[in-house]
Parts: sequence; structure tokens; C-alpha cells
Amino acid sequence: MAKVVIAGSTVTVKSSVKLEDLRKVYKFKPDALTLYGGEEGKEPIFCIRPGTESLTGSINKYGVEFACKPADDGSAIVALIPSCPESVTLKEFVVDNYGVILANLKELENSVPAIIQQIDEEREEIAGNITVAV
Repeated sequence: MAKVVIAGSTVTVKSSVKLEDLRKVYKFKPDALTLYGGEEGKEPIFCIRPGTESLTGSINKYGVEFACKPADDGSAIVALIPSCPESVTLKEFVVDNYGVILANLKELENSVPAIIQQIDEEREEIAGNITVAV
């Protein structure tokens, strides 16, 4: 599950998934990074994407786009400066306003290792069926 760090007025969401793994899944199986719902279970309701340009990333109820640079350990991150009313603590604000987002993120993060394994196995099988003529 993603970890949330509050430092001053900044909130950083650090994914349990490496940015390179997200990039790999996005390249080969992008639909695996989307949660579906609705009446028939076919409507995209939330997705995560590896960042391509933003140094901070973005987050909203529809999904998370991670920053284009990973944390020092390679994890995907998003940095935010939310507008929090003075009547609540920033921690309370994050729980109330980002709780569902973090739960959806957790669900997708949990699926990534199996998808990476599947991608690696498929690529290995394909590579094994390629003959290079000399």
C-alpha cells in the first residue's frame, strides 16, 4: 500500500510499486492499471499512470499520474500541496479527501507484481520462439 508523508503543507504519496514497473505494465498491458465499475463492470472508474512530464504528478478521484522521476528507492511518487481548511488537520483532510483514492490505488498496486510476472513470462516465451538466422 502507498505510504503518505506529510511535511509542513506538502503531502507526498509514495507508491509501493516502482516507477519502472508501472512503466512496463503501462507499455504492455495498460488496461491492467484501470479499475472498472458501473452496471456492467466495463466503465473505467479509476486508473494509475506513470508520469511522463510532471515533476510532481497529480491525483484526483479518477486516478493518479505519478511524477516522471522516482523516489530515491525507485518508487513512484506524487507530491501535493492541498488547500486544507484551518478547521481540520492536514492528516484529517488527507483521510477524508484522499481515502477512497488511496484505497483504489492500493487495489491496483496489489495487482502489479502478478502482471509483471505475466509480462515477463510472455516476453520470454516470445523470445524463445525467435530464431536469428546467421
